[in-house]
Amino acid sequence: MLAALTTMLMLGALACQTSPVGMGSVRAQETPKPETKPAVAVPAGEKTEQGLAFKVPYDRGEGSLVFSQQNGLLRVDADVKLPYYGGDAQNDRGSAIDLVLSVDGLNGRHLFYYPSPIWQPSPEPITYRVEAGYSKGEGFKRLLEQPAFGGSCDVKHWDSWQVTLWVDLRLVVVPGSTPASVADNWMAGVVAGNSAARVAFPAGMDPMNPGSTPDNMVKFKFSELPKRQELEDNPREEAIATEKAMQEIQTQCTALTRNRDLKGLQDKAAGALKKYPQALWLRFLAYLVALVAEQNDLKEMDRDYLPLMKAYLDACPGQTQVHLDYLKNLLAVGDLAAARKHAEELMGSPLCKGNTSTEVMVAVRYGATLSSQGFLDAADEVIQKFKDNESMASNKDLRAIYDSLIRANLSAQQQWKDELKFREEDAKKTNPRLTVETTQGKFVIELFEDDAPNTTASMVALANAKFFDGLTFHRFVNHFVIQGGCPKGDGTGDPGYRLRSEVNKRNHFRGMVGMACTGPKTNTEGSQFYVCLSDNESVKSLSGKYVIVGRVIEGLEAVEKLRAGDKMTSVKASNLRDHEYVPKKLTD
Repeated sequence: MLAALTTMLMLGALACQTSPVGMGSVRAQETPKPETKPAVAVPAGEKTEQGLAFKVPYDRGEGSLVFSQQNGLLRVDADVKLPYYGGDAQNDRGSAIDLVLSVDGLNGRHLFYYPSPIWQPSPEPITYRVEAGYSKGEGFKRLLEQPAFGGSCDVKHWDSWQVTLWVDLRLVVVPGSTPASVADNWMAGVVAGNSAARVAFPAGMDPMNPGSTPDNMVKFKFSELPKRQELEDNPREEAIATEKAMQEIQTQCTALTRNRDLKGLQDKAAGALKKYPQALWLRFLAYLVALVAEQNDLKEMDRDYLPLMKAYLDACPGQTQVHLDYLKNLLAVGDLAAARKHAEELMGSPLCKGNTSTEVMVAVRYGATLSSQGFLDAADEVIQKFKDNESMASNKDLRAIYDSLIRANLSAQQQWKDELKFREEDAKKTNPRLTVETTQGKFVIELFEDDAPNTTASMVALANAKFFDGLTFHRFVNHFVIQGGCPKGDGTGDPGYRLRSEVNKRNHFRGMVGMACTGPKTNTEGSQFYVCLSDNESVKSLSGKYVIVGRVIEGLEAVEKLRAGDKMTSVKASNLRDHEYVPKKLTD
């Protein structure tokens, strides 16, 4: 997980290199056809006190676009009625606003703005603003000069988000406008959204190459735009200063990650979030670091990651993948009730309601998570509810996930049925037991002598020799395993011999006891054993690879309190069969 965190911060996943809006990339395009597309009716807008206002139709309602003057700058306010999908399941890297400006219509600028980016931006100097020139014959061309604009945003909505841009027209150097002679007559258009959902305005403008539709852009005179109240500080410069300050924090976070200073990273994210609450990437980072701290049992850090993830979702709820991650985390800690409640709220939210394909995708992936985390009956409810859904039937990818869910759930159900039969048989047998006294309480292990006879003999012999007494549990991975039995206390020791791997028919479930080794079926088992702490996918993945020697039949609550550093004060064998327990050893 730490490696994943490092990768996330180092890669710079915010797409300053490409446009997530589906407006085309900043790479060169094919030369367009010489003829221009026919003009369509272009709205003239309505002059209001706020500015020259346009109504923008969206699939989810009517938004607006307002042009005005402020502090000698062109101010553009966009109210976008689209879900904010930054980092979503479709691998989009953040919704964007693309403001297109031109004087002659055939040549102009694309001013890309990414509202509150979530992932670590690329190390390029411009992280929140990207500028490209375009011409009818050449398409996009990335510009490296000083950006002409700065912006601010609010994306704290399911399906509506707002952006304000301040543009210094002196820096928008296009045919017909120079710093020495700034044009007054302008043509403009806007593209908002991403590859999952987007809208171009005016509708007749070609978002890929506005130069092919010069007559389909909004026209305005800068000198005639209503003026807003001037601000004491230049809003463009203030917005750029804020972005630079946030970028510096990102640079510092990257350095802390590179140095593996997780405590410093958590403190930096928490402090920066108080100063920049609009920074969604900081909210996500705060959650991610707490998750790493929890998974690695870092006691000096805040490890309560679920409230941090919920706070992030409350600030930016329009992301299906993050919701699915949240549901998975709730199920990982066994909170099925909270997961069900959140899933119901998600299904009834604007993200899914009225969007059948999204609803089905969320439901099927949630069902797959339920199955992988061991909640088989709940997963079966999802299977039955969506088995005849038309949207899923027409979507090959969703159908494949659904079919995989059915197979996985049936397999998991069969494994559990098999385990219940094994337990019925165990109850009729005389199986050896180990009573393990620890610093967190007592638990009892039933050893599966018929399934792993030589491993059982070794565990009994070591217990009788008091080998385990005083040893520590050296490894703890939350929702996975607690491991102990190493005489060196660091996971490298053994009892002086090794055993042949007795991988058997038993599967891994919560409470099962397995033998640690250097790898699956490597005949390197010794004295180190682990207890499974969950029924999740990670635990189940151990089945068929590692030796299961027993099951905790009493005191599982004591096992779940154990952490790295806790000790086995004594381990005693009982309920033995009428023979000696002498293991067959493999020696070097």
